[in-house]
Amino acid sequence: MRGWGKFLIIYLFISLQVFLGVSLGYASQAVFNSRDEQVMNKSIVVMGIDLKGMTGEEIYKKLKYRAKNIPPKIIFGFQDRKYLMDVESIGLQYDIDSILDYVFEEQTAPDQLDFTYDREAAVQWLNRYAETINQEPINAKLVGNNGHYQVREGKPGKKIDIDQTLQELERSFAEFRLYDQPAIPLVVKKVNPTVQKQDIEEMTTLLGQSVTRFKTDKQHRVHNLNIAAQSLNRIIGPGESFSFQEEIGPFNRELGYREANVLINAEIEQGIGGGVCQVSSTLYHAGLKSMMEIEEHHPHSVPVNYIPIGMDAAVDNAHLDLVFRNPFEQPVYIQSEVKQGTLTVSFFTRDESLRKQVKIITSDATILPREIKLEASADIEKGKPQWTQKGKDGYRLKVWRLISDGPQVKRELISIVTYPKKDDIISHHPDEDDAVLQELKEKVEKEADQDSVAELG
Repeated sequence: MRGWGKFLIIYLFISLQVFLGVSLGYASQAVFNSRDEQVMNKSIVVMGIDLKGMTGEEIYKKLKYRAKNIPPKIIFGFQDRKYLMDVESIGLQYDIDSILDYVFEEQTAPDQLDFTYDREAAVQWLNRYAETINQEPINAKLVGNNGHYQVREGKPGKKIDIDQTLQELERSFAEFRLYDQPAIPLVVKKVNPTVQKQDIEEMTTLLGQSVTRFKTDKQHRVHNLNIAAQSLNRIIGPGESFSFQEEIGPFNRELGYREANVLINAEIEQGIGGGVCQVSSTLYHAGLKSMMEIEEHHPHSVPVNYIPIGMDAAVDNAHLDLVFRNPFEQPVYIQSEVKQGTLTVSFFTRDESLRKQVKIITSDATILPREIKLEASADIEKGKPQWTQKGKDGYRLKVWRLISDGPQVKRELISIVTYPKKDDIISHHPDEDDAVLQELKEKVEKEADQDSVAELG
């Protein structure tokens, strides 16, 4: 009897669950049906459609059709030009169910329609427009020669404000203005130069200058060089330090840098930001001539062809930086200019007494000769040794700053620069014949690259 009682309890519990589920389902269906069958008696306009006299189902179909048949192109306007954005490509969708629920519950039209779209896709469209609209500001600059410089006025630039333009786009979606709005405004803002006339009009004393040259046919390298050089123009306050990595970097695609030749472990490879090191090297050389105090500096793995040996400065996004300090009680102005295959970096100040006769020289240069090293490997077939690494000679030298003050010349050691050697490596089978190895060693000695300068510029 006790077993039958337990069975009866379980049976009643299951029956109750089924009853409740069915009841809730019917209730839910009833709510849905009530909305579909309910007639809108008020004059409410949504998406340009007067809903009065229609059932919920009719309204749903009307709004759904309206949302699917908006103009296929969104029109943006700036000045007298029009720019088109494809609606399908940004995945615009209206939430008709939520709109309909609001209308029946509140008996009024929503102020903002619910929608979704692909924001990143819209940003890509706006970036395409930016290619023809954006203009970089032109900094005020010092022009002249022979110690006489005058200020040339700068010019503002312009740039699409992506975030504010998207706000205008989203407002148009929410208010369903795609039918009657002739064009959504592209928000374009004025961009002032970072260096203006009043900033430098008294800073006409040239402290030091460096000029390097480059080949103009290497388009990506020239592009990167221009980006870094344009970012270089600035004023460094008294006693302030300048970090190339922090102020000019990071050197990535987001800032517009492209792939070009870079120097890695004494070999030329493709990498993002190739060409930036010519800017840092030219800056370093000009800074030495301008009496800047060097706080951090790294040479490349081998000398480079665009600047005298010992004057180069390698930078990257990680460990290599160029840092120097303005030692004066006056600000200095760094000006860079790219023109017809030359990069010029100059340091200016307002106090003529700070200008010195400075010369940068090197001494005690020694060659660190590469060696031929043998490495046994079971992966190498006997009788077929391979020249697996081509070497380069290294160098060690001292860099000096000579400062003339009347008849006196002060000699200041800046650094001892080392370009490490890179050995030639011959990989061979562990049981390789000595005669075979000797033959390849003689070939390596004969054909080894005698030029240890990297051709980058």
